[in-house]
Amino acid sequence: MIVRKFYASINAILSHVKYASEMSKLFLVETFCLPVLRYSCECINLSKKQPSQLNVCCNNIYRKIFNMNLWESVKELCERVDFVHLYAERKLKLIFVQKLLQSGNE
Repeated sequence: MIVRKFYASINAILSHVKYASEMSKLFLVETFCLPVLRYSCECINLSKKQPSQLNVCCNNIYRKIFNMNLWESVKELCERVDFVHLYAERKLKLIFVQKLLQSGNE
């Protein structure tokens, strides 16, 4: 469901900005579409395989924007943090806040 909504938002944006620059497309995708993947990811218990599957979705979009092939790596293209690390960071922040709220210190 999340992946379907992510790709639907990507297609909606990219269909309207065919002749825009790559950086404009990247900005729009990162602003409006990537939050669809990240929305409430710290509250959902994903399996060990699912964050890497969502990371593949992100990488495919970068490849589509910059006209790259599937076998080309996007790590050299963008110095962005991948979804797996973003998911782990958000889970750690959630655990920290929960522990903070449970502590007896005022």
